[in-house]
Amino acid sequence: MRVDKREQGLEGLYWLAVLLGPAFEATEETLQATDRIQPGYLVVKAKWLKLEKRSCEGGLRSYSVLDAEVLLVVNHTVRLSGLQFANGKAGPAGRVLKSMTKEAEAKGKLVYISSETHHSIEACCDEDQWE
Repeated sequence: MRVDKREQGLEGLYWLAVLLGPAFEATEETLQATDRIQPGYLVVKAKWLKLEKRSCEGGLRSYSVLDAEVLLVVNHTVRLSGLQFANGKAGPAGRVLKSMTKEAEAKGKLVYISSETHHSIEACCDEDQWE
């Protein structure tokens, strides 16, 4: 998810979330953090990934899975296919983010993305492309 300019000091241009299932239509008005979700909005259940270290050995970025389940409005997200975790202490490379995070969450471990993946995500969140 692209981050508002006022909050980019926390983790950078984007926040990562693990989707917990398919998107569905909201049936009632809901307040999720600062988002008012109206009936009819397309939403998805998710868990945020928290940036733990911007740069680990080998240029990796490490994340942990937060416990809280949230609803995200699909229109607010940037959806990218083919993202994968990198080799790191969390397990083998080449795993899809969704399945890797479930494994990492269950074991309480960190997950990692490569600097190449990080830069690819940042390029998709570059404000110049959205103006």
